[in-house]
Amino acid sequence: MAQQLYDRTAEDLGNLVGLEHVNLRINNQGLASEFYLSALGLTREAKKKLEDTKFDCKQHNAYVEATCPWGNKFRLYEPDEERFGYINLGMPYVEFTVPEGTADGIARFYREIFYAPACVKENGEGRAAHVRAGARQELIFRETDRKIPEFDGHHLQVYAQEFSGPHDELEKRGLITEESDQYQYRWQDIACLDTGKCLFTIEHEVRSVTHPLYNRHMVNRNPSQNNRHYQMGADEWDWTLPRSTKRLDPPAPAPEPATPLAKRRAARMAAM
Repeated sequence: MAQQLYDRTAEDLGNLVGLEHVNLRINNQGLASEFYLSALGLTREAKKKLEDTKFDCKQHNAYVEATCPWGNKFRLYEPDEERFGYINLGMPYVEFTVPEGTADGIARFYREIFYAPACVKENGEGRAAHVRAGARQELIFRETDRKIPEFDGHHLQVYAQEFSGPHDELEKRGLITEESDQYQYRWQDIACLDTGKCLFTIEHEVRSVTHPLYNRHMVNRNPSQNNRHYQMGADEWDWTLPRSTKRLDPPAPAPEPATPLAKRRAARMAAM
């Protein structure tokens, strides 16, 4: 039997193949522009323009925590290949606080309804359900003993390879809230699969990978571009990091090639 050289499960995505956006509900477009376009872009003097709101910014060891004018918290990390993969600019996870005792039921819901790899982890911040929602992307549901605010209607959006199966399971349970169009539907209550009790509410916009906007080219201006050192074609930010040859767990030596074709391939790889 051939020796196992790699952890193939590390590359499994499951059924949810992309977490594209989270839309929050706000009541002041001007404040939102000051925070999302200016403050998160690290423009100076943002604090003065956002005074008398919940805006805050704190430096931690591994990240900067920015709080929006309405109290939503954002952790800003430097690119970290070991933790987040080859993301240079992106959204590796979204975290929600959920009632105590719900993490196991939430993980089971995503495993059985959406065929998504999901498990419960525990650390110094408590127990949390981790649901894979794309390449190095997660939905995290962390238990808390604090009161959960009333749901305000915000939503997240994911793409699903197996589109109809989860829809049928949600429909059986009366959980579909919107039949948007041929390529999209919405639901919001994560339910206990045994009792039907709602564990947590967050609206999901589910799109098929045949959706016209799947893999849409997203544009974000490269902040290093300026008039003095302008490079044609370099206006768009590079979303990914260069692939590293470093491995955390070097594999055992591969077995000797068993066929002439395999030997030629091995020789070519060694010469590269």
